[in-house]
Amino acid sequence: MLAAAVDDPASLLRTPVVATVHAGAADGRVMVVRAVDRDRATLTFFTDSRAAKVAAVTAAPQVAVVAYDPGARLQFRLGGVAEIAVAGAAVESAWATVPGHARSAYRTLAAPGTPSPDPIATLMEDDGRASFAVLTVTVDSIDWLDLASRGHRRAAYDRASGWRGEWVVP
Repeated sequence: MLAAAVDDPASLLRTPVVATVHAGAADGRVMVVRAVDRDRATLTFFTDSRAAKVAAVTAAPQVAVVAYDPGARLQFRLGGVAEIAVAGAAVESAWATVPGHARSAYRTLAAPGTPSPDPIATLMEDDGRASFAVLTVTVDSIDWLDLASRGHRRAAYDRASGWRGEWVVP
């Protein structure tokens, strides 16, 4: 379902909450899933290399990803380890997929979260590539919750067991 959401802008699974630990506190934000690799058990996201989440992931790479599909009444909680890449062939390939209009998100003079007197960010003269980064989460655990009206069901899976799942109390 997450893999299918990558190509479906209407899918709410395409925009899960990615939670990190920053300055000793939980810190979550909605991000867009750009790729899913089932064989490697990875989710790929794009981010600004100057964002606080980059420093948070570098300091404490354990993350949680929470996605919910209200139509299917399914919740997915994924635990894993995140990595940030700012250079290399994979980053260049990812940058090539970012449409021109979306590149402006990486062209701001100041880092995301910087106080500003103007709600419209001032753009740099370059194309934004210097601020672009790829965040990859290698999933180690999946908690699947079906909120069915006939009775909730929940299953837990972990990579260490070869993704063998077990039913757990919802």
